[in-house]
Amino acid sequence: MAKQKKLLTEQALIKEVCQRIRVARSYWNTHNNAACRG
Repeated sequence: MAKQKKLLTEQALIKEVCQRIRVARSYWNTHNNAACRG
């Protein structure tokens, strides 16, 4: 049971990291827009 719980925790962590990367990339793309550069 502990192994199953650990696996779910690892999957949740991976999902969280991927979500943060997507958010950061969207902010970066917005920052690099020509409109932002002026």
